[in-house]
Amino acid sequence: MFSAFGLLVTPLGFDVGQTARQPLAALSPEVLASRFGGLEARALEMLQRAGLTREQVTLTRTADLRYEGQGYTVETGADGLDATSPVEDFEQRFADAYTQLYGVAPNDTPVEAVHWKVSGVGPSEALEMRQAHGALGVDGEARKAQRPIYVPEARTFQPAAIYDRYRLRPGDVETGPAVVEERESSLVLFPGQVGRVDDHFNIVVTLAQEEIGV
Repeated sequence: MFSAFGLLVTPLGFDVGQTARQPLAALSPEVLASRFGGLEARALEMLQRAGLTREQVTLTRTADLRYEGQGYTVETGADGLDATSPVEDFEQRFADAYTQLYGVAPNDTPVEAVHWKVSGVGPSEALEMRQAHGALGVDGEARKAQRPIYVPEARTFQPAAIYDRYRLRPGDVETGPAVVEERESSLVLFPGQVGRVDDHFNIVVTLAQEEIGV
């Protein structure tokens, strides 16, 4: 399921990666710095083309590492490592991450690098949620009909109020059994469930006590 709201508020970002399998011990600090530097340049270029400045971008370095002979990898952070950082520092970060996941790390087993990645993310903007007024769509009585719906717990049909989603207002309360209809979907409220329209037109459903174990 995708969230249109989340799409609007999520910071702009790009992930740039490169697969290059090789023993970590065979890489020099200069090679590591150069590899990440190239990926950072690509991520930064895309974000700048999207309208961001260098100062607005946060870059994060990671690599997928594993012990030789394993088929799975562990994502390991590489921020702060540069051309003067010993490769052993990166290997220790991997061992720490591996131990945190699995409890113990193998001794004297070579580490293999599989995939290199840089994530570039822009700034998060403050979002002002305005209080809603009136109906979502058109004015009028929100309750538009009544018809029976099947209630599984009762194993029978029961009469339910049918509501027009676009005529609901903040503060409206719908008590189950009820159905709230809109173009894309319908919300079913079973007996004991209560839906309340909040200040942003969300319908917040309170479950029946037996559903939450009270």
